[in-house]
Amino acid sequence: GSTTQSTEGVDSDIVPWKARQNGQTLECVMESQKKIVTAGEIIICGAGTVGVKFAGELADVLGKDKKERRITLISATDRVLTQVNERVGCHAMTVLNRLGVEVSRGSRIISASHDTASARWIIKLDDGTVMSSDCYISTTGPVPNNKFVPDHFLDDQGWVKVDAHLR
Repeated sequence: GSTTQSTEGVDSDIVPWKARQNGQTLECVMESQKKIVTAGEIIICGAGTVGVKFAGELADVLGKDKKERRITLISATDRVLTQVNERVGCHAMTVLNRLGVEVSRGSRIISASHDTASARWIIKLDDGTVMSSDCYISTTGPVPNNKFVPDHFLDDQGWVKVDAHLR
């Protein structure tokens, strides 16, 4: 199986999209809710379906309390939702803009690190931009659950090696 960076809190604040391997999913959901509701600046990495939906829902829900917040969605491509029809992505951008979500397009995150002294995330993009936020959530791709698999069975990305017939 797989998990996500944010589910496990690896280079991201914890936001469990899946059940946690340690069985503490409920505790992590509550922890992430506290972190998000108190954050003044939130950066979400990944403008696929999870990132776009999450950014929109956060902006909608958090906008109701009238607290000043900044939500930024980072897309490595020039548009959001590249896996679907371009019109759908354009409509999503319209909705995100209406909700006040800033969308940074065309730059990849090269590093995300948590500065314990300031309790802020430092995000570096491949175009040289450096951003910081109270909360950083990665919504990019799956991470393999492979701790129990011997290394010689894994490929260079950590997935179990299989042939064309999944053997």
